[in-house]
Amino acid sequence: MERKFIKGDTVEDNIDSVDLILQSWAPRLGNCVTGIIPPVPILHYQKYPDEEGVIFGGVIPFKGKISDAFFAIGKYAKKPLYLKIRILYKGIQSGTTLECDKPFQSYHSEILIEAGSIIKVSVEPIDSAEQFYIGILAHADVEHAQKEQQLIAGLSLLTGEK
Repeated sequence: MERKFIKGDTVEDNIDSVDLILQSWAPRLGNCVTGIIPPVPILHYQKYPDEEGVIFGGVIPFKGKISDAFFAIGKYAKKPLYLKIRILYKGIQSGTTLECDKPFQSYHSEILIEAGSIIKVSVEPIDSAEQFYIGILAHADVEHAQKEQQLIAGLSLLTGEK
């Protein structure tokens, strides 16, 4: 059975029905909906580098980008030290090297990553510091985000907007 939205037997009744529908939709027609996908924080602490100088390593399980990296170094033995951020995907390596001479360093970039990319952060010289605190912000592409349908009126209730 076909569902009819327009009610009435006459043209005037049909127009009145359409008018009622438009009036009920009118408050929502001008609303703009913005979806927010927060970054994924990757946090790590390493007291000492391993024998190759590695202080962090992991696999990124989604396609996207790394936008920011933050490093806090507890104890310096030698300054400056160099932090190497490396991304390895299907045999291709990319990345950057940062010179660190302060207890806290931040780095902003747009490093593209693929699902299955290996990220590795290492320090040179190996004996230059200890107590490494690492924070990385990774942004998953929309295709990896959980999708949820909401009516605009429902979103307005969630955000406290009228």
